[in-house]
Amino acid sequence: MASEEPNTINLESSEEDVKKVHKGKLTLPVGTLVEVESGEDSPWFGEINGYEGLEPLVTYLEADEDNIHTFQIHTYEAPKEAINRFVRLVKGRKREAWKILGFCYIDRHEIVPLEDMNSDDSDDEWQPGDEEEEEEDDDEDEEEDDSDEEETDEEEAEETDEEEAEETGDEEDEEDEEDEEEEEEEEKEPLKKKKRK
Repeated sequence: MASEEPNTINLESSEEDVKKVHKGKLTLPVGTLVEVESGEDSPWFGEINGYEGLEPLVTYLEADEDNIHTFQIHTYEAPKEAINRFVRLVKGRKREAWKILGFCYIDRHEIVPLEDMNSDDSDDEWQPGDEEEEEEDDDEDEEEDDSDEEETDEEEAEETDEEEAEETGDEEDEEDEEDEEEEEEEEKEPLKKKKRK
């Protein structure tokens, strides 16, 4: 295979290739993309990162809340019999390999299922002005949220002021009385000075 041109190599595995892997007659190179039977509804996808004996070590993809996939931090041993199919990575054909596996490879931290990528059909369904209406609705929702927050903040401030007034009410009364007494004394002082003249 080393003598074949990169563009003539078939990237996707055949059933015969998969059987060879299961029997241990074919060892997949590090970097090979694999689909592994998970025992659940959908298979796991990942990349071979080494071997533990005859069993491949695979780093799997995991999706975030937006269904953007990245590689997990840890690598796990995958039984060679659990490999459903594999896709060879060949220099200059990485994106093509990921596409065969069902993903759009943007970079190592952004791998998106093909079904989630913008399609020609969705472009045909798009109508001018749809985005503007959605943006206006979003803006209105944000304004309502902001006004609700402001009202809540004002109410909390008033409640805090009332609580503080109740707690310090006696102290304020005493301070007010002292202030009044000082003002009266200040008013009397100039009068005393005037009388001396």
